[in-house]
Amino acid sequence: MRYDIVGLGLCTHDYLAVVPHMPAFETGVKMLQSDEQGGGPASTGVAAASRLGAQCAFLARVGDDTSGRFIVNALQQDGVDTSRMLTEPNARSHVSLVMVEACTGSRAFITNDASVTPLQPRDLDEEVIARARILHLDDSQPQASLAAARIAKKHGVLVLLDSNAVREHTVELLQYVDVFIPARFFYPDFTDCSDPEDALDVIAGCGPSEIVITLGEEGCVGVDAEGKFSLPAFSVNPVVDTTGCGDVFHGAYAYAKLQNWKARSCAQFASAVAALKCRKLGGRRGIPTIQETMQFLEENTEEWRPDVS
Repeated sequence: MRYDIVGLGLCTHDYLAVVPHMPAFETGVKMLQSDEQGGGPASTGVAAASRLGAQCAFLARVGDDTSGRFIVNALQQDGVDTSRMLTEPNARSHVSLVMVEACTGSRAFITNDASVTPLQPRDLDEEVIARARILHLDDSQPQASLAAARIAKKHGVLVLLDSNAVREHTVELLQYVDVFIPARFFYPDFTDCSDPEDALDVIAGCGPSEIVITLGEEGCVGVDAEGKFSLPAFSVNPVVDTTGCGDVFHGAYAYAKLQNWKARSCAQFASAVAALKCRKLGGRRGIPTIQETMQFLEENTEEWRPDVS
C-alpha cells in the first residue's frame, strides 16, 4: 500500500487538565476542564495530516498496557494506519500529565518512567518507507530515525524532521533531511545565533534545503530556494491550550508539501491549522478540517492563493 506520509517517533497517552492556577505543594486545586488524548510530536503530526485528508501510517512501539491500547486506538480514530506499530510485552507505554493554567496558558508536564523499547533499525520495513511520499520524523528515536531517513533518501522520499532540542545524533540526521522545522528552543544552542534569521543560514549548511523555525506567538521564519521569509502568527479567540501547536504545524506543513506548495505557502497554511487547534484542550481535539482551514485563511488573509512549486 502507498502512503502520503509515514510517521516515526514518540507516541504518548496524555492526561490533560485546565486549572485556575498552578497548585503549590501541600495544596489542591479543582480542574476547570479535563481530557485524555493521544500525544507525541510525529504521531500528532500524522494525526493532523490525516484529518486534513492525507493517507498516513505511523511506526512506533507501545507497551501491552492500557495506555498502549489507547495510543493505537486514538491514531486509528484519526484515520492513521497503525498496522505496522509494534507491541512490547510487559512494557509501560509513554504517559504524560499536562496541567494548563487557565489565566496564562502556561503548562507543566509530568512524564512517567516508560519502559517500552525505542524502535530499532531492524524493526523497519523498507518497503513501507520506500512507498511513502513523505517520511515525518521527530528526534525521539535516534537509531531508527537515522535508518529510516537513509532508506527514504535511497528511494527519493522527502524527509521532514521535527526537533525541539539539539541531540547527539542531530548533525548526522540533518544530512538526510529535506525539510527541517525546529522550534525556537533549538536554534540558539545549535547555532549560537541570537537572531533566528541568521540561524537559518547556519542550519542550511547542514543539509536541509527547506527550513522553518517556529517562534510561537511571534510566528515563524523560513528559507527555501526562493529565499527567506517571515510570517506572523494568526490570532484566534478563545485560546484554550497551545499544547501540540508545533506538532500540528508539522503535520499541516507535510500535508501542504503534498500539494506541491512553496515553503512560504506551506508555512502560512500550517500556521492557520496550528492556530485553530488552540481553540480546544490538548494537541488533537481542536485539529480543524481542510474546509475549516481554507475558510479561516480566506477570512484572515488579504488573498489566499498558495504558490505552487
